[in-house]
Amino acid sequence: AFLYVSGCGNLTDDSIKAVATGCPSLKGLIAVGCSFTALPEDIGDRLPDLERLEFEGNKLTALPRSIVKLAKLTTLDLHENPLQEPPLEIAVKGLDAIRNYFEELEKGATTSTVLKLVLVGDEEVGKTSIRNALARRPNPRQAEKDRTIHLDIEKVELDDDLVLNIYDCGGQVEYLPGQLPYINNLALIVIVVEARHATDEYFERVERFVVLLQARAPGAVVLPVVSKVDQVDDLEPRCRWFERRVRDLSDKIQRAAEERRGREITPLVVVSPALAVSVDSPDSIQRLRDVISKLANQKDPPLLRGIRQRIPTSYQEVLKVLGAIAERGDDELALRMLRDGTASALGETTTLSPAGTYRPYDKLIEMWKEYCNDVLSTTNLRIDEPERVFKAAISLWLSQGAIVDDAGLVFLQPSVITDLIRPLVDHRLRSEVESEEIMPDVVAFVKERGLDNDDIGKLRCELRTFVESGEISSGALLAFL
Repeated sequence: AFLYVSGCGNLTDDSIKAVATGCPSLKGLIAVGCSFTALPEDIGDRLPDLERLEFEGNKLTALPRSIVKLAKLTTLDLHENPLQEPPLEIAVKGLDAIRNYFEELEKGATTSTVLKLVLVGDEEVGKTSIRNALARRPNPRQAEKDRTIHLDIEKVELDDDLVLNIYDCGGQVEYLPGQLPYINNLALIVIVVEARHATDEYFERVERFVVLLQARAPGAVVLPVVSKVDQVDDLEPRCRWFERRVRDLSDKIQRAAEERRGREITPLVVVSPALAVSVDSPDSIQRLRDVISKLANQKDPPLLRGIRQRIPTSYQEVLKVLGAIAERGDDELALRMLRDGTASALGETTTLSPAGTYRPYDKLIEMWKEYCNDVLSTTNLRIDEPERVFKAAISLWLSQGAIVDDAGLVFLQPSVITDLIRPLVDHRLRSEVESEEIMPDVVAFVKERGLDNDDIGKLRCELRTFVESGEISSGALLAFL
């Protein structure tokens, strides 16, 4: 028998317990889009014949350990739940991954205290000044010459048990494509608008960020912030306007997507009310800190499931392997550090090597297996399925922003990657490339490298195209590079 109760928001957790007790031969339980917060602790014992368990779009924060006893289960859908134990990224991989997580948890665990916070908004709205204020810098107002190019990453201690991993996104439209890998729905998204621009006429400049967030991070928690509040006298209605417009646009995008695809998507969670912030006002910055802390500590269900998760100690050991590579840059030296116990976890290393910026995914698995065999096999952290543990840990650290992956490579130093990208996407290049003052220097530079006048003309055109659109043609520019 199959039981379908999808969309029944008035059912309680006791309803599911009654089903588990009264229907022991149940083969399918489909409860999509309800309000259930927990599965019965003994579900694996009560429903031994269960083949389908579909609980997408509920409020589950933890799974009962008995769930791994559902030996006949072929379909398990837990998407769009604020799962923390195990983390959703692991739970959606199926029963084997869930079982492995619980087994690793038994060997020891730590609680995550790092919250990824992403600052987005148009150029020159004060995002970096807000980051400086959160970091308690004495002069937080950012100078114009030091504006954010592409992306800056900084860790800031908010209080004793909460660290912000801040991703400060430059607001120029040219930067958006390169910022996509850093945006996900585990982060707290702070979207900023200047007080004087909190108007209908200006909102189209904000729309692109809301559209991006809904596409890349459905269900993300979004905190609207109105900055530079000394610019206006009617601040309160502008704050209400900004919050309302962000929420209305998210709902509109959601409805359009559902009509086009025929399936539901999760809207953004827009925090109310919008905050008015001035970096010159310590009180307003403290209110911002308090709101962030409150959001991070909310439970039943948690709004930000990436914080306060219990993380198996073995997953932390994966970070230690990554940290050794990032610090030493040489795989043999990294393994030596791991063997003698001097390696630090990624994010805690004091120095970084340019040669440790990235590694192929497969190479990292090889090193992890070697570490498990040489070192962990002699401890109480002995790992029987190292590849499964590695993949689960990597998926978790990717979701939390500790690392970035692309095309089979794992980038161990996201801040270094942004440093490399920054000169290529600098919005100030456009005016410089078009400047007649700088071109003679470019011409002299390339003439020294053997290019004739015809090649220089082609290079100049292709360089301008690259700066304006990011496109590299297969002609003079590619050959020169």
